Amino acid sequence: VFADSKLYLDIYIYGLPFVFLYNVATGIFSALGDSKTPFIFLACSSTSNIAVDILFVTAFNMGVAGVAWATFLCQGISCVLALVVVFRRFAKIPTEGKVKIFSWNHFGRFAVIAIPSILQQSFISVGNIIIQSVINSFGAAVMAGYSAAVKLNNMVITSLTTLGNGISNYTAQNLGASKYDRIKSGFRAGIKLVWALCVPLVALYVFAGQPLVHIFLDSPTGRAMDTGVAFLRIIAPFYFIVSAKLVSDGVLRGAGLMKKFMIATFTDLVLRVALAEVLSRTALGTTRKDGSGEGVPVCRPASGFPGPSAGRSPPCALSRSTQPSAGKRSIQRHKPTKLPVREASHGQFFKFTAQEIKISDVKFVLKEMLQR
Repeated sequence: VFADSKLYLDIYIYGLPFVFLYNVATGIFSALGDSKTPFIFLACSSTSNIAVDILFVTAFNMGVAGVAWATFLCQGISCVLALVVVFRRFAKIPTEGKVKIFSWNHFGRFAVIAIPSILQQSFISVGNIIIQSVINSFGAAVMAGYSAAVKLNNMVITSLTTLGNGISNYTAQNLGASKYDRIKSGFRAGIKLVWALCVPLVALYVFAGQPLVHIFLDSPTGRAMDTGVAFLRIIAPFYFIVSAKLVSDGVLRGAGLMKKFMIATFTDLVLRVALAEVLSRTALGTTRKDGSGEGVPVCRPASGFPGPSAGRSPPCALSRSTQPSAGKRSIQRHKPTKLPVREASHGQFFKFTAQEIKISDVKFVLKEMLQR
């Protein structure tokens, strides 16, 4: 797993300049009020990436390297095409005199907004690394289930983040036009929009989590499936909270209130990482010890959410297991847990299945979090 991950990153890093320039072009389109053009580029790039992935992996047998090179090529082509369209748009804008290629004044104004955003993304990345280390301590099966659930979570967070970015552009435009009332109405409209999006997604993840997680598991085991489904069923109700935060972050960025934006982001990082470590050791996590030393997840708290860069989600709440005493199998159970432990006739303990983690269990987890 780690060798393939390193191989992918070694190739993917070459495409970072393309990603940077493509995002610059997308930002320009958004500032001009054109959301259609970047959507077309994104749709074509994503579709092409899937097709080239299949070609390189199945036809050329390139494995993980083929996936990385396919991403590199598609990102490069999309970047070049986006920049061409941007320069053509610039050529149509009337100007007086010669346009400066570089302006320190504009650079400073960009840096005021860009540096806090860069630090925010760095904070989130550091937090994700720490959280992933927590997940890795529970074994390959838990890692697989968590990774599958995170992919589904990222789909939601990416959508909510995009709406938050739209609110940011809307705020900046109306602030420049001194239309402050429209900023307030835009914020309220943004909240209504993201909550309307959350309703079907929360219902889908809570009641249909198992078939969705199954899509992303090559060989779904009981332990991996239980982890992924538990993750979705507990994290989904909090989409209403994180969506409101993302819209608020968009308003702060658009208004240039970067100090308050940084405080919110740094607080998010500290709480997310701290709660990931603390709650995984409390009654909110229960593990069964066996000869492998791996923990079996029973329930998971929503310990926090990532900031605007999507994709970074709360950790799976598990208790780290230790090796059992020789010749003896034991179960570690924290009180006050209301989840029953079933024992078979031959003395073996069975792990909980995903179906046993119902809505009532989610409510119990939330109640325990508030009490603590």
